[in-house]
This record gives sequence, C-alpha cells and structure tokens, in this order.
Amino acid sequence: MGVWSLVIQRATFNLVLFIGCWLVSPWKLSLRKIRLNRGAATWFLREQGVYLWVVGLMGYVVLSFDDFLVGTLVGVTALGFYSMAYNISKMPLGYLTGRTYFCFLFG
Repeated sequence: MGVWSLVIQRATFNLVLFIGCWLVSPWKLSLRKIRLNRGAATWFLREQGVYLWVVGLMGYVVLSFDDFLVGTLVGVTALGFYSMAYNISKMPLGYLTGRTYFCFLFG
C-alpha cells in the first residue's frame, strides 16, 4: 500500500479519537439550537478570517519545510522514516498536553 498506508493511519487515528471523545462527552452539539448572525459571520470572515488564514498558511509552510527538504534532497523512503520518527518523538508530549486536553475539555 506504500505511502497511502501512512495517510490512512493518520486519518483513522483522528477519526477514532474524535468518535471516542464524542461518546465520552456528556455535551452534544444540536444543530437546531445554532443561530447564525449573518452580519457577524461576514465581518469575521472578511476582517479576521484573512489574517487567520495567512497565519495558518505561514505556520503550515514553516512546519512542513523540513519534510519538503528531506523529500527532495534524500528521497521518499527517507521522508517516510523521517516522518514516522518525528511523529514518534512527539507522542509523549501529545499525550501530556494536546490530545488529553481535548477529551477533558469536551468530556
């Protein structure tokens, strides 16, 4: 399956995390209770959304540039090993911070 196995693994992990947190959480989103203020949404998207998009794009470029360098200079196989090693090195921090906070905040 090659590279697609890494994509499927990442998507499956995030889907299982989302479903698990959704099942554990006592609060459920009800679309009937949501009211959209069209003026506020338009203001937010025009005034703030552009800045958020640019900052998000810059963050993505900065955080992905190393993958680009490894993939172009060393090759796709090395990029796979580099990506897995990088993800494994981030696991302990992820367990201590981000992923657990998501379940505790919404659960």
